[in-house]
Amino acid sequence: MQSLLALSGGEVVARAIGFIATAYLARSLGPAAFGIVGFAYALAGYFSLTIHQGFLDIGSRAVAREPGKALRLAVSGTVVRLVLALGLFIALTATAWILDKPLTVKLAVMIMGLSTFALALDTSWVYKGLERNRLVGLALVIGQGLYLLVVLTAVHGPADVLFVPSAMVLGEFSAALLLGFFLLRAGRVRFHIKDGLELLKASGFPTLGIIFRSLIFTFDVVLIGLLMGSSAVGVYSASYRIVFLLLAISIAIKAAYLPSVTRAAESGTAQVATAASRSVELSSAIGFPAVIGGIVLATPLLNAVFGSDYVEGARAFQVLLLSIGFVFLSEPLHNVFVACNKLKQETAIIGTAAGLNILLNIVLIPRFGMVGAAIATAAAEGLLLVVGLAYIYRLGVKISLVPLFRAVLLAGLMGLPVALVDTDGLGTYVGLIASVALGVGAYAAVVVIFRGVPKDLEPMLGPTLNKITRKLRPGSVSAP
Repeated sequence: MQSLLALSGGEVVARAIGFIATAYLARSLGPAAFGIVGFAYALAGYFSLTIHQGFLDIGSRAVAREPGKALRLAVSGTVVRLVLALGLFIALTATAWILDKPLTVKLAVMIMGLSTFALALDTSWVYKGLERNRLVGLALVIGQGLYLLVVLTAVHGPADVLFVPSAMVLGEFSAALLLGFFLLRAGRVRFHIKDGLELLKASGFPTLGIIFRSLIFTFDVVLIGLLMGSSAVGVYSASYRIVFLLLAISIAIKAAYLPSVTRAAESGTAQVATAASRSVELSSAIGFPAVIGGIVLATPLLNAVFGSDYVEGARAFQVLLLSIGFVFLSEPLHNVFVACNKLKQETAIIGTAAGLNILLNIVLIPRFGMVGAAIATAAAEGLLLVVGLAYIYRLGVKISLVPLFRAVLLAGLMGLPVALVDTDGLGTYVGLIASVALGVGAYAAVVVIFRGVPKDLEPMLGPTLNKITRKLRPGSVSAP
């Protein structure tokens, strides 16, 4: 559990550092130049998924099964991915060059494409398989810290936009090389290309599912860039930066519960449902107040973090937050699909949602712009949640939805005073801080009063609150 917390903590800290860099860039570059970065990141991201994401789960599983072959798997897997990265980089470069975009946009895409090589060198999947996650978390923080340092030093206006993808790539290379250096010190290197090819083959369905999921979050950015221009991408991408920060929290919660859900699968569907219900309870209790609070404070939040140029994206931001509310519920379902060995079925569900997303984006963006794109994302995530929940119910995994409805109710009660109390007269930053403090206090109060504290948080609470919680809710459940 400590190793897992080290990894999750490192990911959250790294995301927070990246968010600071994003806020600085949004103000320094302005919407148009910031949109160039968002467009390049989204387009290059499609090409990197094939060599990176699919290996994370499959590679880690292979190392966990045969830890003695960890170094051999790392080297062979890296060689295969480097060859694949070369082909993908050439394809991305060709795609960038034929785009009907200014030279700066093309160069930004090509520079961002260098990240495919950094991701190919990334051996974090080996460390995760060995349950040595402290160094992985540290590498993530160092990489993002270097990225932030370069951004603060080199980027001062729109003319410096190409330094941004360069800084991103530099940070990713530094993290990958740090992990590779310590891994190669572990022993003698042996190379068997067959091992890498087998990992590539086995990662097919997970990679396909991740590609589909990525389409839901990035196809809209690319299409907005093609149809509406860089300024619209900049405004829309700024909202996504906050959304991705919440996404990191949902992923960390999912990762924390995966071992307990997997172990429960050995005892039957009823035990899986119990473990998954605990995950939904915690995810709802953390996610929904953030979502509802963000919806209520969308305009002052965008103004305070990114500046007044980005306030026009507030309506789209509110709809995107709704989609993240769905994500906080659908992420725990992924653990059930993994534990029950139903990844093929999950991939089909995600593919269907991605298809709906693409269709809606094509129809809605020309008519409704950024808001239409956000609606397409929310609709796809909603479909993914409903169909996924229906499927696992058919498996006999009947997750309790009572914690979900309770969390929605309590978060709604929290949002009422935040929406009704006028803090505009206090100024941009003081007003936002006052609203957030009011929301946090209101949510803490209603959670305790209405017995909404997740049971798995009780061991982590302070003695006084823990005592109150136990009086309100008899019984206890161990944390994962």
